[in-house]
Amino acid sequence: MDDSAYLGFEDVHRGSTEAISKRLNVYEPLIIQFHKTLNSPIAIDLGCGRGEFLKMIDEIGFKSLGVDNNREFIKFAKDQGLNVEKGEALEFLEKQESESYDLVTAFHLIEHIETKNFLNFVNEVDRVLKPGGLLIFETPNPENVIVGSCNFYVDITHKRPVPSTLIKFIFENLNYKKNNIWGLNSVAKPSKNNPVSVIDIFGGVSPDYAFIA
Repeated sequence: MDDSAYLGFEDVHRGSTEAISKRLNVYEPLIIQFHKTLNSPIAIDLGCGRGEFLKMIDEIGFKSLGVDNNREFIKFAKDQGLNVEKGEALEFLEKQESESYDLVTAFHLIEHIETKNFLNFVNEVDRVLKPGGLLIFETPNPENVIVGSCNFYVDITHKRPVPSTLIKFIFENLNYKKNNIWGLNSVAKPSKNNPVSVIDIFGGVSPDYAFIA
């Protein structure tokens, strides 16, 4: 799938910039509180896409950079006045100095990384993150049966689902003591007027999750 086709795919199957920005609002209180603890914080958003998260953290006061390998996403983000550059996330990280970023984020990126590169990517993220820094990964949740068995594979650039138990174990093994899993983007819960159906059972678990450490 070429870059321009994937831009259109993103609009249809993930959401418009307005829809994604609205979903990202869940992180705003956390980011604001984190920003208050720092002087001149620096952030990197890996796989920044169209730049919705960059726009949020710029407004909060971070000095930010976004990296993405899709030239159409980069052009779109630059047209919004955002600081972005084209590149592969792992290759970019390998060129950065150790402990150089206060905030490292990757929204719907880790499921695109080849298995052979995954641990290298994690280790590079760990290396460039400052002590006491904040890490956020968001990814499709394979515990949701519909996501794990069907919707995940609609995007042919996806490599493999990443269970939350795996990513949590990896970072605990790297001595990240404070970490959380947030279930995200759940649909409305059944009620008396809207009873449980089979589809609710298959799709009732949050379709996405965030790992925050």
